[in-house]
Amino acid sequence: MQIQSGEIIVIDGGTTTGRIPQYLNDITQTTIVTNSLKIADELNRAIEEQRIQAEVIMLAGKTNTEQDVVRGHMTNELLQRFKFDKAFISCGSFDTSDCYEFDLEEAHASHIMIQKSQLSYLLADSSKRDAHASYRIDGFSEIDYMISDYAKPQNIEYFNHKQVYYHHLMFELTFSPYHHKSIFLENFLRMHLNPMQIYHLKI
Repeated sequence: MQIQSGEIIVIDGGTTTGRIPQYLNDITQTTIVTNSLKIADELNRAIEEQRIQAEVIMLAGKTNTEQDVVRGHMTNELLQRFKFDKAFISCGSFDTSDCYEFDLEEAHASHIMIQKSQLSYLLADSSKRDAHASYRIDGFSEIDYMISDYAKPQNIEYFNHKQVYYHHLMFELTFSPYHHKSIFLENFLRMHLNPMQIYHLKI
């Protein structure tokens, strides 16, 4: 589950994935690719603070100023040239079978990241359940892990040979709903640096 030294990682733009750089420490010789201007800036700060030794690759493309990401044909063309160890993907919404994004071109970029990665991780808090994003990123059958504070639904659809897990943080119920999302983000990110006890619920 942890980001390891020497890996090639891709991180898409999102409120959840955007927190990852703040919690990275003690990794070396790592290449991190992103289409997020904010994430690239945070990664450069981590390098300047000598928390990590990494090469940061900011993808080219058309800017989306609302999300601080780049997307489009050039972004997708560059993504096709990589082979990633791990992809960390956010989404605008998810249901029992698929995850979605609000922007078609961003959905396509995230789809390519998943397809070009050995392991893919979908990060989505419970507010994304059945939200109204229209553009499909991928089905759960194409995603290796889902990390969420949303309890595993009993009617989740699952078709593939891949093992899909829900990583349900066991302490999230001790906090009030008002702080639920921020607490989920903090606990998830700490988990990647200092793994805590979590539920592994095989589907």
